[in-house]
Amino acid sequence: MIIPKEANICPHCRKKQGWSWLAKIAVGLFALLVLGSVMNSGKNSAGTASKLSPLEEARSRVKLDYEWGKTGFDSVMEATFSIDNQSKYTIKDITIKCTHLAKSGTAIDSNSRTIYDTVNARSRKVISKFNMGFIHSQAYSTGCAITDFKIN
Repeated sequence: MIIPKEANICPHCRKKQGWSWLAKIAVGLFALLVLGSVMNSGKNSAGTASKLSPLEEARSRVKLDYEWGKTGFDSVMEATFSIDNQSKYTIKDITIKCTHLAKSGTAIDSNSRTIYDTVNARSRKVISKFNMGFIHSQAYSTGCAITDFKIN
């Protein structure tokens, strides 16, 4: 016998139509599983919130300030670097790249050097008169940035 879909009660046996308690429990459990997986999507396999690696965290908290000039018949770049490490990790072997611009603003040269020293966690270190090597004779300005370092 076929019972119409819109019927709330069976016309023959007068039994109430709808989902059984077992079906309702199954749907409820499924909904809880879906909700749990959505809420857990920002966590790693250990169940803790995802976070940056030590190197990524340190990179976001290390800043560089510098002053520079030319020495050696205006052919060598000499810089004073101030490295501010506000991370919770000591860093070492800091690579700095300086890109040199002509008066026109065109990038004409660059130098990269590694400072083989450490900067303790939550501290600042100044490296004075650091030789960055030969520089293009038409270098008018420069921009320097830390490109790499290691966690000690």
